[in-house]
Amino acid sequence: IQQKAFDAVHDPSDPSKKDIIFKMSMPIEEDFQPGLDEFCRLRRLGHFEDAEQQFQHTLKNLQGMPYVLVQYCEMLLAAGRYTSFRAVSYRKKYASLESEESVKDPCLDMLEGNFWLLDLLAKVPQPSFDGDIFEAIKRILGKLELESAMGSTEHLNDHYFNHVFKWNQLYHRILGENRIWDLRDLLVAAVSLFGTQFLTQCLNGKSFSLALDRLLEDWIQPEYDESTNLGLLDLFTSLLLDRPSSIKDNPKAALLLEHAKTLAESIQVNDTQNMRSRPFIQWIMAKVVSEMGDIPIRPDGLRVEDFSGITIFPGPGVHLPVYIPAEPWDKPHWDMYSVRSNHQQRQALQVALQAARFIGDYRLQATCLKILILYSQEPKVLMDSLSSLQFEQGDTEGFLETCLSKYIALGSEDEAARLDLVADIEKLGTILRDKSGDAQPRVYSSNSFCEPKASLLWARDVIIRILAENADRDGGQNNFLKNNVEFWNGQLVKYGSRLPLPMANIIQEKYRVQLPQRIQTPL
Repeated sequence: IQQKAFDAVHDPSDPSKKDIIFKMSMPIEEDFQPGLDEFCRLRRLGHFEDAEQQFQHTLKNLQGMPYVLVQYCEMLLAAGRYTSFRAVSYRKKYASLESEESVKDPCLDMLEGNFWLLDLLAKVPQPSFDGDIFEAIKRILGKLELESAMGSTEHLNDHYFNHVFKWNQLYHRILGENRIWDLRDLLVAAVSLFGTQFLTQCLNGKSFSLALDRLLEDWIQPEYDESTNLGLLDLFTSLLLDRPSSIKDNPKAALLLEHAKTLAESIQVNDTQNMRSRPFIQWIMAKVVSEMGDIPIRPDGLRVEDFSGITIFPGPGVHLPVYIPAEPWDKPHWDMYSVRSNHQQRQALQVALQAARFIGDYRLQATCLKILILYSQEPKVLMDSLSSLQFEQGDTEGFLETCLSKYIALGSEDEAARLDLVADIEKLGTILRDKSGDAQPRVYSSNSFCEPKASLLWARDVIIRILAENADRDGGQNNFLKNNVEFWNGQLVKYGSRLPLPMANIIQEKYRVQLPQRIQTPL
């Protein structure tokens, strides 16, 4: 204001006060919210190629903002682009992530907590993994207790963890703010941890069926709404794929499929462009998985249970089987794991796979390939496609799982395939012995960001001894164990304490090895 004194009341009769001139200056910042909103919308729909373009065109110059960078990291992780995610230098930009001291700005502190959780999701267990999870969650819950919808954090352990939050109060808060995608994230994570009974409790339902009815009554609007319909479809199909089972054996899966079908049909009528979205592609896959039948009985009556080794399916979701032999080359045939399918089911999966490739969703591509493999009698080509995709995207654990599953489909006389499989497993780093018998460490660091689950590492160490040495098929179990127990004991020192207790007991009994003391964590 460029006057020494003035009367703010304008007097038309006084010519000297006719004009008042104000000169003001203020900083102007670009409004990035519309571009960020569209980016987040594309991410939720699974249009990751379009989301990447949106980010590069409208948000790339704003990577210095923690909020924008965290949203971008979440997109990379959701798409299964692990290598790109690990290349983001969040910690280099914000050193407070490495500090025990809390940032003064609560909003920035919460963004760091968000990134911590994304970082943990991108990893797979290492020796310090349980402790890292506990410390991250403890700090995040310490910040969340400032929120009115949160409860006390003093009883933080696995038995009482589902009582940390006032779930029903939190649900009503999310409902009041119409945050369907936040609800989707919350319920998928909680049901994965606590089971489907959590959804019933959260909605104060007397049964799972009534809880789903309440959910639809609360959220479905009279007119078609893109966000709500796609969010609910994503929720139901994610729950179906997280615990895949046939609807004839699982009434809860049948209910989820029924509601998902209604939502998918609504999208087909009102929103055809989103038939190429992640929720709709998941619907195609979930429908096929829910129709999966039983594994046919072989003419000779032989079953997986007739073999002396161990079969594992690593964790929730769609996985390929991994067989850990107790004797050299004593393994089931692939047809003991594969399910018969019809032409319509395989065609639907091919449509889903092509759509996932079109939108750039690597995680959905991997899941779809796994389902196709489980339906295939000759899975080699599909397995090669899956392992190549996983290796390129830095999915360390998925790549190892696929390699180990290839062992089941490997013919005992196929020397070229055996050597190829050894080379694939070596890409993740392992210890093999040279011809003189000396241990030679071989490290392949291009994609070895972190270690897979301990059960997969044990499977690797058993199978690699058979493959790398072309173990004598007639040597018998005793010679097989005698020749390798020293190697296994050396490897188990690195990860044996993280093996699940039931598996640890089986390993000690079948393979005659010594396991280190199990890790005890506060969680």
